[in-house]
Amino acid sequence: MSLRYRGKVIGTSESVWWATPDRPRAVTTDGSVAVIDQVVRPGRPRPTDAVRAWSAATGDWRTLEGWADGLIGWVR
Repeated sequence: MSLRYRGKVIGTSESVWWATPDRPRAVTTDGSVAVIDQVVRPGRPRPTDAVRAWSAATGDWRTLEGWADGLIGWVR
């Protein structure tokens, strides 16, 4: 699934489409997006869930350290 910001594709996510109200897979705020995606990590035999965050200020994605299976919200 394509992720867009102001009409421009900023990335894709294979897992956002199966979010539920109880278990959101994406949260947004003005100029920022965070999604839970499957990410291949060094030393791991298979992909694991991780939070990826995009910022309009930098225009790029960052994978946050740690493990996640749900998102609650966004804090500036």
